[in-house]
Amino acid sequence: MKNYHIKGITNYEAICDKCGAALKQAIILASMDLNGNPQGHLSYFGADCAAQLTRLSQSTLRSRARAAEEVRQAEEHTARVLEARRKLVEQREREWLQDTYGVEDMDAAAKKSGKEWLTVFNEFFAWLDQADRA
Repeated sequence: MKNYHIKGITNYEAICDKCGAALKQAIILASMDLNGNPQGHLSYFGADCAAQLTRLSQSTLRSRARAAEEVRQAEEHTARVLEARRKLVEQREREWLQDTYGVEDMDAAAKKSGKEWLTVFNEFFAWLDQADRA
C-alpha cells in the first residue's frame, strides 16, 4: 500500500484524484517511497478518500492538514522572500559591475580588469556588505 505525507489543504475547488468528485476544498497529499521519502508528486483528495488512504479519521486528517497548510504557506512565503532577495542581489551586482568595470558580467569584469574572477566576486560582496550596513 502506498504511503502519503499530508502537505496541506486547498482554498480552491479541485477534483479528487481517487474518485473524481468535484471538491470545494481538497486535502493535499504527497506520495512517499518505501523509506518514507517524498516522491515530489502532489495529489488532491476529498476528506473521505484522503482518510482512507492515510488510515486516519477525518477529524485527525483535517487537523493535520490545517497544520501542514500553515507550514506549507510559511515555506512558500520564505521561498518568495528568498527569490526576491536573490533578484535584488543580482540587480545590484549588475549595477555595481557596470559602475565599477563598465560591464554586467563577473567573467567580463575579471577579464577586463585582469583580476581573478574570485577577486571580483569578493570585491562585490564586500561592497554589498558595506552598502547594506549604510
